[in-house]
Amino acid sequence: MAEKRFTKEQERAYWQEKREAYIAMSRRMLEEPGYEWRDPLAFYRDIFPEGFLQERWDGDAKAEFDGKPNAIALKFGPKTRKQLVKGKKVDVPVIERYTVTDDLDGVSELVKASIAENAPVYMAPVSFFGKSNKAANARFLHAFAVDLDGMTPGKLGTVLKQMRNGHDPSLDKHVSMPQATYIVMSGRGCTCTTCSTAPFRSSPPSCPSCSSSSAGSPTWCGPTTPARTATRAGSTKASTRDSACPAPRPGSTATVSTRRT
Repeated sequence: MAEKRFTKEQERAYWQEKREAYIAMSRRMLEEPGYEWRDPLAFYRDIFPEGFLQERWDGDAKAEFDGKPNAIALKFGPKTRKQLVKGKKVDVPVIERYTVTDDLDGVSELVKASIAENAPVYMAPVSFFGKSNKAANARFLHAFAVDLDGMTPGKLGTVLKQMRNGHDPSLDKHVSMPQATYIVMSGRGCTCTTCSTAPFRSSPPSCPSCSSSSAGSPTWCGPTTPARTATRAGSTKASTRDSACPAPRPGSTATVSTRRT
């Protein structure tokens, strides 16, 4: 089967069309009542509240394990390597892993690198114990993210309308979808992210800083941060932590961020 190849003019026209669609969708989002533009640092601070993640190590000296997880970011490229795919050697991007600590300085650095190198960066709303983002290391789920590919200005309008329908009790639920805290434009698609009121434990806890229970299994563990409340235009955040135990109290709030009233 012959592969279809685009001429340079066709390829240029294709990407120009996608660029114009992205600009149109971004403008459409800014016109939607209840939403406002947020920078990447504010976005990830809502997902990972201050004091939740592990602190950055100072120089070469390793900090003592404090029972706190860390976030993990992945950058794809610009370096490539050869890989055998369907019997052919093709260039695939080299994936670089970065540990993101509580100061979120890594987010700002990765945003700059992504723009300068034209390399996509992904960071799941999950915190981990360990340097690998494998499922066994995942501990807390901080938000729900739904990736919608192949978006157009028209399809984005439909998504926003279905979210508005969810606020009308007279409409059936099948004509609506959950309200997203954030809608992140990702080029040819978007990601609808809903922040949870408290992080969900995503796997059985295993923390050496916690004592074992009578059954021989580790106690439920989590980060320790002082109680705090903070408000910002268009959002409300509140957090409560039990100072006597590294685990959040049942029903405690990690972050609540509203974008609609």
